[in-house]
Amino acid sequence: MPTSFFLTMKPTLHFHDDSYIHKELCHFSSYTCFTELVGDVHVDVGRQEGHMKITVNKDTEEIYHLEATNKQAPYKFVFNSPYVVPFFKYMRGQTWFTWMMPALKSPFDVAVEFYPVQMNKGAIQLMVNTNIDTHENMIQVVPLGGDKFNVEFNHEVVAEFVTADKKVEFLRTLKDGTTLKTIVTWTGGDMLENTATATVMYKDVPQVATIGWNVRDLAHATVMVDVVGKKAPMVGDFEFHRNVKWNVINAHEFEMTWDGKTATNMMKALATPIMTDAKININNMDIQVKIQKKFNAKTFTMMFNTKPFKFAFLPFFEM
Repeated sequence: MPTSFFLTMKPTLHFHDDSYIHKELCHFSSYTCFTELVGDVHVDVGRQEGHMKITVNKDTEEIYHLEATNKQAPYKFVFNSPYVVPFFKYMRGQTWFTWMMPALKSPFDVAVEFYPVQMNKGAIQLMVNTNIDTHENMIQVVPLGGDKFNVEFNHEVVAEFVTADKKVEFLRTLKDGTTLKTIVTWTGGDMLENTATATVMYKDVPQVATIGWNVRDLAHATVMVDVVGKKAPMVGDFEFHRNVKWNVINAHEFEMTWDGKTATNMMKALATPIMTDAKININNMDIQVKIQKKFNAKTFTMMFNTKPFKFAFLPFFEM
């Protein structure tokens, strides 16, 4: 029997108005203040195709939407949340947060559509739509015939490339007159298993992002993200690494793990990188979640188990 996994659930977290955790969350930020969180999870994964949709509502408002599918072309990846941008502004400082009050409901939306065929056959078609802090952009890879393609940014042609070269380079002049040079390279000719690197040159300083993936067998897939930058606006010198794996063991058991490192020199309180180690296991509707963060010689752990029930954020509380 082909390996497959199917899961649907609607978890709910409810706080009474007078509970200690509810009061602390509301004291921290309006974004973490809620009476009820309601999730809706749908996962259907097989060897060759899969569909996932996860939504989270905070009281009556949807605050998280993640959807991915490859059951029919075009394949899609959708992520949106109205809280990503304003919450980041809040974490950057109260002054900036107050100044940006009109943008509290700023969206963060990313939608990707693509036809997953081999790039060296000249049939790839890719479209990326983003809406970050009300700034909307669209990037399209448009086939010209054979193995030639145009890259369009908001319907303006910014580059032409040949897939056999495994490289595309384009320049854009920003409003302040600065030239932004971007080089994208990839190692293989298959959209299901590849490694792509994007190097952005801003004021002669490189910001490099590498993404590797193998989703040929969706039941046992891996994704690697590696981002390193220097002198970037707001985050300075930084690095972000993640290794993600998921494994459909059988029709009733699913496992997902990820680990990585995050570091920046713009936060004085962060003396050491943040090391992440996480695991989610679902077995016959029993859920075990453990997400661990280590930095500044301290370890913080979030745990959630359904059988036996356990919810903890160590070392602060456990129940």
